[in-house]
Amino acid sequence: MASLATMHRETLHFEHANPDEVYLADAGEGVSIAVMGLLPGQRFPLECTMGYLKGVRESGDVALYEYIDELHSDISGAPVSRSVRERHEYALGEPGIACITTAHRLYDEARAMRPGGENVHMVTNGVEYGHFAVSRDSGAIPAELEPIVHRGRPIVGYHGALANWFDYELIEHVARERPDYEIVLIGWNYDGSLNVTDLERHPNIHVMGPIPYERLPQYSVWFDVATIPFRVYGLTHSTSPIKLFEYMALGHPIVTTDMEECRRYDTVLIGKDRGDFVTQVDRALGLRDDPDYRERLRREALANTWEAKAGQLARIIRQGIAAHGQPPASGASS
Repeated sequence: MASLATMHRETLHFEHANPDEVYLADAGEGVSIAVMGLLPGQRFPLECTMGYLKGVRESGDVALYEYIDELHSDISGAPVSRSVRERHEYALGEPGIACITTAHRLYDEARAMRPGGENVHMVTNGVEYGHFAVSRDSGAIPAELEPIVHRGRPIVGYHGALANWFDYELIEHVARERPDYEIVLIGWNYDGSLNVTDLERHPNIHVMGPIPYERLPQYSVWFDVATIPFRVYGLTHSTSPIKLFEYMALGHPIVTTDMEECRRYDTVLIGKDRGDFVTQVDRALGLRDDPDYRERLRREALANTWEAKAGQLARIIRQGIAAHGQPPASGASS
């Protein structure tokens, strides 16, 4: 796993490696890497120029390109550069590179760029189930949350980035329509968009700021309803929200806006407009103690663990090795 990896500027070094295992690592700047077949002490190059991509193909190595979000200025914070788009289009169009997509829109886009849609795979995001499948401990309520919890009112929560794709106006609408609900937003001000909102006007909206991943479940466990109130447009239709699976593991009723990927899960309540979003939050509160619903949440979470996703990647890599007739020359796939 990524914990076995030492990150360097240009290489990924595995101190302990098993040739039969897949290792996942974050290479920074939005690049994630799956590596299989490394021997102890081997290094893996992180540079991703057009020349490197073409060299991987020419060498016969098995390459994976993970397409996890639409290329969009809302994520990059600036117009996407021509060089990034060129690499992206090359990777999408090269059938010898296994393209891993996390959302069906991305999957359809990648397939359309290849003859016969060859070598394109769907592997959604997932969850570290054991980290989020926790129970409430009334003796360990985080200090920032304690006064809110002790009011005894429903807590409608969100954790994740507060960014341009977040529907601040929708949250204000919920706050106005349900003044007896406490709304807790946990996350960082990704792009400064939080600074130009009127959230502070609402006494029942509480912005907590970012919480370290290690401690996040201690906060989110106190949600009564977990939400993903994103604006609905191309970028969010192409998103597989990690928090969706984290909410499932937490066992919370889930309400989202009408995003394509969220519609695909049996446990997710979809708010089709602002009024319906409030209605679905009300409905979700009635599901908090529903044993059948909670069991369905548990099953969906367990079907989407990172272990399950790594297994999918391992199968794709092995298929690539078999298709080449030999293991990758470098012992790695990216």
